[in-house]
Amino acid sequence: MTLEHPAIKAMMDEWTQKLRLLTGDETVVIRAISSKSSPLNSLDELISLVCRLTGYSKPDLQTASRQRQRVVARQLICFYACKLGLGTLSQIGRELGDRDHTTVMHSRDAIINLLETNNPEVCRYVQLINSEIRSHEVAAC
Repeated sequence: MTLEHPAIKAMMDEWTQKLRLLTGDETVVIRAISSKSSPLNSLDELISLVCRLTGYSKPDLQTASRQRQRVVARQLICFYACKLGLGTLSQIGRELGDRDHTTVMHSRDAIINLLETNNPEVCRYVQLINSEIRSHEVAAC
């Protein structure tokens, strides 16, 4: 099969659409995936960013609370930590209150699903986080 093959082209088109949907600016994710470097330097920086935007502290997010807003904040951290390569699934789970790696996977996938259904709360947070990531990227230059 060549890159011209319809099946390969369809997969590439689908991937490009998903990147645009998830980030609003696919270049941020492509750069993070391809170079394994992130505009954020650590998982702690990401957690601090999400805490600042959501109004929660890190200990608030490490609790077993199932309050919707806290759950969304944790899910956003899992989503971005995975996409930016800021740690393994186990490391991310440990930072969020000793959660299992499968919980991190579920959280990441939950954000993808919420973005696909245009959940207004999640879309707003994703726009804010993307904006912050882009500003970190510019400041790092």
